[in-house]
Amino acid sequence: MQRASLPWLSLLFLLSLSCSVLPLATLAEIQQNESAAQAALEAEDIVGALEIYADLIDAAAHSASKEKDSTLALALADETEYLLLRFGTLASGLGNDTLRLDLLADIDMAPHFGEPYAILRRLQSRHADLHYLNDWSFIGPFDNERGIGMTSVLAAESAPAFELSHDGKVRTVSWRELPDGRYSDGILRLGSLIRPSTQVCALARTWVFSENAREAHLYLSVNEEIRAWCNGVAILDAFDAHTFASDMFAVSLSLKAGWNEITLKVGNRDSGLQFAARLSDADGGAPLNLNSQARAPQDISASVLSTEAAPALDESTRPGAWSRWFNDKSAEGRLRLSYCLQAHSPLPDHEFSGRAEAKASAELAPHSPRHLANYARTLAPKGSAAETDLNPWLAAIDAVLEQNPNYGPALRWRALNAMHNQNMYLYALELCDRRLALQPQSLLAAADRADVFDLLRQPAIASAYRRALTEHDALKNYPRQLRSVLSQLASQSDLFADIQAQLAATGDRGAASQIEVRAAIVEGGLTAGKAYYEQQWASHEVLSPWDSSTKLHHARSLIQEDRLAEALSWAERAKNICPDSAAVWAGIARVHLASGDFEAAADALEHELTLDFTDEKERRLLEHLRSLGASPFYEKLREPLADIVARHPDPMPLEKEAGMEILLSNVFIKVTPDSRAQRYYRMVYRILNDNGARKLDTFGRRCAAGDQEVRFLTATVHHADGEVEHARTGRSGRRGGFGMDLPALSPGDIVDFEWTLDDLRLTFFGQYFSMNEPLHPMSSLPLHESEIQVFWTDDLPIYFHEKNIQGLNGFEQTGIQTDADGVHSRSWRLSQTPPAYTEVGQPPASESASAIQATTYENWDALASWWWNLIDDQLTVSAEMSAKVAELVEGKTTKLEKLRAIYDFVVTDIRYNAWEFGVHGYEPYSAPVIFSRGFGDCKDKAILLRSMLTEVDIECDPVLVYRSSPSGGRRWEEDLSLAMWNHFNHCIAFIPEQEGIPQEMFVDGTARLNPLEELPYDDSGAQVLVVRKDGMSRMRIPFRDAEQNKLERRFTLSLNQDASGRANLETRAHGKYDPSTRQGYAGGTEKRQERAERLMGSIFGALDGAVEATFSDFEDLSAPVSVRLAAPVHALATASGNLIEIPLGLEKLDFLSGAASKTTRTTDLLLRTAWSRDTTMTWVFDHNDFQLSTLPEPISIDIGDAAFSFSLEVVPEGIRITEKFTLRTHRIPVERYGAFRDLCRTLDETQNAFFQLEVR
Repeated sequence: MQRASLPWLSLLFLLSLSCSVLPLATLAEIQQNESAAQAALEAEDIVGALEIYADLIDAAAHSASKEKDSTLALALADETEYLLLRFGTLASGLGNDTLRLDLLADIDMAPHFGEPYAILRRLQSRHADLHYLNDWSFIGPFDNERGIGMTSVLAAESAPAFELSHDGKVRTVSWRELPDGRYSDGILRLGSLIRPSTQVCALARTWVFSENAREAHLYLSVNEEIRAWCNGVAILDAFDAHTFASDMFAVSLSLKAGWNEITLKVGNRDSGLQFAARLSDADGGAPLNLNSQARAPQDISASVLSTEAAPALDESTRPGAWSRWFNDKSAEGRLRLSYCLQAHSPLPDHEFSGRAEAKASAELAPHSPRHLANYARTLAPKGSAAETDLNPWLAAIDAVLEQNPNYGPALRWRALNAMHNQNMYLYALELCDRRLALQPQSLLAAADRADVFDLLRQPAIASAYRRALTEHDALKNYPRQLRSVLSQLASQSDLFADIQAQLAATGDRGAASQIEVRAAIVEGGLTAGKAYYEQQWASHEVLSPWDSSTKLHHARSLIQEDRLAEALSWAERAKNICPDSAAVWAGIARVHLASGDFEAAADALEHELTLDFTDEKERRLLEHLRSLGASPFYEKLREPLADIVARHPDPMPLEKEAGMEILLSNVFIKVTPDSRAQRYYRMVYRILNDNGARKLDTFGRRCAAGDQEVRFLTATVHHADGEVEHARTGRSGRRGGFGMDLPALSPGDIVDFEWTLDDLRLTFFGQYFSMNEPLHPMSSLPLHESEIQVFWTDDLPIYFHEKNIQGLNGFEQTGIQTDADGVHSRSWRLSQTPPAYTEVGQPPASESASAIQATTYENWDALASWWWNLIDDQLTVSAEMSAKVAELVEGKTTKLEKLRAIYDFVVTDIRYNAWEFGVHGYEPYSAPVIFSRGFGDCKDKAILLRSMLTEVDIECDPVLVYRSSPSGGRRWEEDLSLAMWNHFNHCIAFIPEQEGIPQEMFVDGTARLNPLEELPYDDSGAQVLVVRKDGMSRMRIPFRDAEQNKLERRFTLSLNQDASGRANLETRAHGKYDPSTRQGYAGGTEKRQERAERLMGSIFGALDGAVEATFSDFEDLSAPVSVRLAAPVHALATASGNLIEIPLGLEKLDFLSGAASKTTRTTDLLLRTAWSRDTTMTWVFDHNDFQLSTLPEPISIDIGDAAFSFSLEVVPEGIRITEKFTLRTHRIPVERYGAFRDLCRTLDETQNAFFQLEVR
């Protein structure tokens, strides 16, 4: 590859690299010139750093191969390994496969160098040179819930014959050979071959032939857990979750002459089940290319696996540089070992491979940004920041910046953290601008700046900045930034094609495919385009040979083209890969149904039901039988569109024009005896103007992926001129919903949608059905008519509730009707309903909408009993938990002290980790598991808190609650007339009044910065369900009063005659302001200082010096929160001639431009919570220097819902302004809104006024 000029390398070294015959470079020269790569990284020039590292790797590998002195050759090989590790980390982060391959294309190294040779070949995508073991048989899945399968002896370990079958996790399993095809990277993705594929383990076995007895190393990689045996003898035990990496473990083993059996047990919890294995010689680690086979050779029996534990790995003897760095205790040795451990990830995830070594190197080299930055990198959050304590990472970043304030990567980490974890977008923008000032050509800084404007909701500015990136020479090498730019460009533009081509050139197959198929269509039409896609499917067979889901997707596309024989072939390929997948058999059934072969379809459906019997039961079979002749239940209820339009020939007359209106909304639901529902929906719109045409440009509906299926029956546009156009329809395919683009719409068009939403399986809650269907599906539009109708039988009683129907015009309902087959039905109708116009701060639809609700729970006791039975077994205490409780309460004498200690531990030491999907969205893990893992979601934390408190005889019960944060933290009036699960989205705990605890309290285990007595305000006011073994209680969490949620500000403002001066601010935060203040100043010393400077700047404008800041102990949740700030201010007041105007308000609330902006209201004003702000401003000056004007009159207004008081008095040191605002409620009723707005007007006018001083 012709490389760009590299300003970082010394001229002499650059000349040496450009010679036609590469000279030998000394170790000192290579190490000296690595500083050039470091300089490029500090300047955020990743591509430049990669180019330098590639040249250094070339020089080091060449010199190592040619060096005669074995000691020097070994040192050069170690240096090559280190450089390759650095290159690999950077290349992985960049994601430019083409650049990586080009930079390393001409570099070679002898295999006997072992580890550096293997790293080089992987980076060159030449995995075949490493001779991975690819011939295996396997058996599984076996149960590995909470690791039980990995720590117990499976039947297949003690009875290992290939012919035997054994009880698996959900069915009998047998040994199988791997299917045809292998991934080029040597990874064997077992999770693609078995079902279920999570919380499982499997055994894999291969036989390897060695001509002679020899010592060797077995290199292993795994996702999560692995055990290994050689000839039946245990050689490796690696329990707990590991993250997959290359060559994670190097296990010494003795191969006997002839056939050797290698057996692996691999297990997982939630990630993909996969492993990789290869052999190398014992001396230098050169890969071994030995014959292998999946089945036992003739006359050889499989070994019974030893139950003894494997010997611990001795990492100090691993081949390659690893062992030498392991024994090098210098800062550089620790640093290199850290890089090595990070790359190979041999430690369980909770031990953070490389972090301890990075910390040691940073402590040994405290002034080196290179060492400090590596330590910071190991602390960076993996995945969601909500699962990680960010403070150690931010403190490590600060340590880097203390040594080099211009260190580019550290500044970028700060910016990304501000953007994505703290929502401090303006601060992130400052950092981006600072980086660009330091490095005007930094593509990353420019791209990050565009991202900030997206977060600031200024898409036009973000788009302009991204377009500017297209003129940046470096953009072509940065795939992530190319994708970001591409997302902003119209697909028809020439610029789009150019950027897409650049993205394709980085190795992005998606972009390349789009370009190639577009070219094929241009040259040969749609036929050529389809032919290209066929080539892509064939290519995918090579790249991802075990991807059954993609094969099924292709089969479905072939069904649509009526190529049914080919579709069946692809579905059969999927079956050969994963015969235990219910989805595969469902795909085969669909092909047969499309072919009209109902018998074969039935066979496939029956097999599917045997695989997924707990969920599917007979639903698919019933659907098949219906397809033989029976009509869907809703068919008799459908009506021609012409009849609907004829009933409503004219638009509804309105005071304010609407963009479109709803002619008809139908919801028909049939509930089966096992609680699954079949739903039919119809929506008919009339477009009234261009605004309505734009709003209905797309349409879609979502469903619970895997549990439900959406099928669109009709999606047609009936134009005013009589033309009818169809949008493409289909079904969800269990992907979570379906969407479509509509043809161009015009005023007068009628748009007709019909779709079904069917439950594919029972919910997690068993025989449970619920519904919450609004009578008016889009209250902002005029509605001509709507109907909801429900059908059910006595096999499953259903309880109904009509919500907000009192006085509802146009509402009517029928009683229960029963037909000859015993099917009950009820219907509700609404007609001629005008749109509801929205107001800022109005109660949400959750409170105000008219809806029909239903549930199969007769009452709340039934729901609570079901949940208690689910969690009861999880409420246990392990010995480790008991010991921890004893440690926490040591020296504590009262129950309240013990409660506080245990609460502080749960909220601070147990990380919060939300489970969004699946069983653990409802069922907590057991308390010992939560404790040992050190993280959990809201339910887990409530369960752990209860279990630990029982150890000290404190009563505590879990509480189901709806947290109001999804609605902006505003608490509406909840209607809990029916027992339904969708009333809740959160779990906290209730501690009743008891001996030693004088009053009851609710506590939230997820509130990391909240003291015991301070419940998050978005839990306040909620109607909750307290669940106990002997029953339940419905309660309401009380709101805290305004005085408990108080922010105290004490300003002392020393005024000079030129209006400059010094400002002192003391803040005391109570109630809801306590955790928000702690959070606001989190992140280390620099972050606190930045927050302090921003606050003082926002109040006083330009500062004439640094802000002095002192803080209370934010880590002590029992300590009151206080902050003291002081700074010189350029202009405390406004000087005009010999007059100085002092503002009466420094922190304006501006209610009239916010919550009280409307003159009148038709709905209540919903606010977050009661609160108060108590402000004192003492202006300090010499009375001899100033003449005071007339003092303003004091103000005192109290309207019940709120109060405001103000006074200004002369004091010896100057004047003192006292101001207090109190909001006593979270809701202002509409009839009292006028008084509230009058108070707000007085408050705003007062805060915006000035008091004059005349300079003597």
